[in-house]
Amino acid sequence: MVMLTSLETFKTYAGVTGTTDDTKITAMIEGVSDVIERYCHRQFSYGSYDQKWDIWDLDEDTVQVDNWPIVSVVALTDNGTAVTSDKYHIYKKEGIISLIEQTYISQHYRRDQYFTKGHRMVSVTYFGGYQDIPNALQLATRMVVSRLYNNSGKEEMESESIGDYKYVKAKVDSGTFFLPEEKAFID
Repeated sequence: MVMLTSLETFKTYAGVTGTTDDTKITAMIEGVSDVIERYCHRQFSYGSYDQKWDIWDLDEDTVQVDNWPIVSVVALTDNGTAVTSDKYHIYKKEGIISLIEQTYISQHYRRDQYFTKGHRMVSVTYFGGYQDIPNALQLATRMVVSRLYNNSGKEEMESESIGDYKYVKAKVDSGTFFLPEEKAFID
């Protein structure tokens, strides 16, 4: 199971000492990491991935992988035929693979190469994801886990009033499970 922050880093962030709750905290980190990845529709950790695309347009020359950034492409195939690396360009940071055959015609370029139209026609095997999880994702994970850990077994207070003073707690977005300040680091 992937963890978007480590147990040690979380404990330092939250000021937790001792090992009594390590199993509970680890389970929370794993669960929150899974929720964040599902919310973002991708995996963040570095690894080997295989992906296939349906191509529905006749002029499609670009695909985007789910688990960017791309570190390297092992194989790209179109309709079962290998595409050699001199026929495509990799935009690593964005996770985009684009065919590059072009012909210059009268002051503009025309694409000569497109992916084959059809179901699961293009496939790629690649290494992608982050070898070091970005700080913003680590922080968002720690924030959510801290909220859950600190409120574990307690009913959350939504608001309180004392005289003219009133405190209203921010509500968790029911569609995403995150507080607005947590979501800001994820989006």
